[in-house]
Amino acid sequence: MKFRSGLFEVLTNDENSSVHGNFHEIETTHQKSVWLKDLASGQVSHIHLKNSAVPTRPGAKIALAFFNGEIIAFKRNEQIPVEDPVDMKALHNPVKAFIWALFLALCCSIPWIGYLLGIAMGGFALLTGYPLVGRYRHFFGNRLFGLFVLLMSVVVWFPVQYARGDYSALVAVYVKMAMVLAAGFVFFQVYKTRIEKRHLKRAISELNAVWKN
Repeated sequence: MKFRSGLFEVLTNDENSSVHGNFHEIETTHQKSVWLKDLASGQVSHIHLKNSAVPTRPGAKIALAFFNGEIIAFKRNEQIPVEDPVDMKALHNPVKAFIWALFLALCCSIPWIGYLLGIAMGGFALLTGYPLVGRYRHFFGNRLFGLFVLLMSVVVWFPVQYARGDYSALVAVYVKMAMVLAAGFVFFQVYKTRIEKRHLKRAISELNAVWKN
């Protein structure tokens, strides 16, 4: 897991927007292609942003913190506090994070429908690294957790077939599946949230120091 921060100058910023959706719901996607210069090392880097709140006006200076290449915090100037551009800020609240993890586990524990949902969600997370829990996208554990959800949602079909006709055994399989999924979702949510909070705390400290120096 790679963390870095520094003061950058925005060299160029190419923006484009696209509208998509249907008659009932229309969404707009804003994408930015930005070249940055690290003012400490002089190194130039290229980043892509999608629907990001990070200001990228050419010529402006901005302090940025990256976690595995993803911007997790930025500071516009010395007076304005550090800002967090990552979605799902509600997960900073441990109670809300716990409830969200249990909700997802419950959805994936519904017999048949939930297992198919788990296969789809786990497979998607495994292929793309999408965070089923937590907030940061560029986190290697996202794929491992996706694999866990995928395997659990596939493996459960075997005992279900074996217990067919035995109502008590079938209920026991459903309950065990729900318990294992709930434990997995909650554990990874807690684990990932702790890592994210630690890196955000470090980002706030370093970005404040960057502007002071």
